[in-house]
Amino acid sequence: MNFSLQLMSYNIKYDSAEENEGWSERRKLVGKIIKQQNPDLIGMQECLYHQITDLQEMLSGYSWIGFGREGGSKGEFTPIFYKKKRFRVIEYDHVWLSDTPNKIASKTWGNIVPRIVTWVLFLDKDTKKTFYQINTHFDNHSALARVKSAELINKIINDFNPQFPILLSGDFNVGCNSEIYSYFTKEGSFVDVWDTAIKTENSSLGSFNDFHNLTGGKDRIDWILMKAKANVNFVKLVNDTVNNQFPSDHFPVVTSLYYMD
Repeated sequence: MNFSLQLMSYNIKYDSAEENEGWSERRKLVGKIIKQQNPDLIGMQECLYHQITDLQEMLSGYSWIGFGREGGSKGEFTPIFYKKKRFRVIEYDHVWLSDTPNKIASKTWGNIVPRIVTWVLFLDKDTKKTFYQINTHFDNHSALARVKSAELINKIINDFNPQFPILLSGDFNVGCNSEIYSYFTKEGSFVDVWDTAIKTENSSLGSFNDFHNLTGGKDRIDWILMKAKANVNFVKLVNDTVNNQFPSDHFPVVTSLYYMD
């Protein structure tokens, strides 16, 4: 049986003391954007635990999987939110992007802070289709860390069931002309949803608006990649503001996929 789903990747920006960046001012705006788009799955980045609990309260139809990069509820999460009536979690894990991936808060490649990847094996309850989602946030300083992180994710995928589709969402902190993008799309055999989408919206924009830039800068650093026999119905960058205020310093990416047997 074929099935479709809608996926969002959204860096919601951690709760900051900077003017106009505090979570108390932005929480309802982020919630409104998500409700308007109504994705089935959301890969988020830069979430602190209290931000996750706020979103859980606003998005009552969703549950989530995640772990703080400093351990437990500490530090930023890369959580995956999912519609709990539609999906069941079969398996999941959290891996640190380092030479010691199972060591909590580890960092070994020149990155200043720990970086983490969360993955989930989902079952669609209606169609009984099974697929993976991987969600991550790569380092913004160390090019070596980004390359090593991409290599580690491909190693993780090698242990997945090859019969199941894989979705990869995240903030990769570099654009699509980068070494790691080439690595994923060539050696990793991932396909960028923008490349095969039937319909696109805001394809000329970047995804990092820095709370002021409606064009999102020069690069699309937030990606959704896939290993799947799927049609991409559409993909878009959501550059909406709410009452002239940016919900986050990133625009979310939203795509609709139609899976085929």
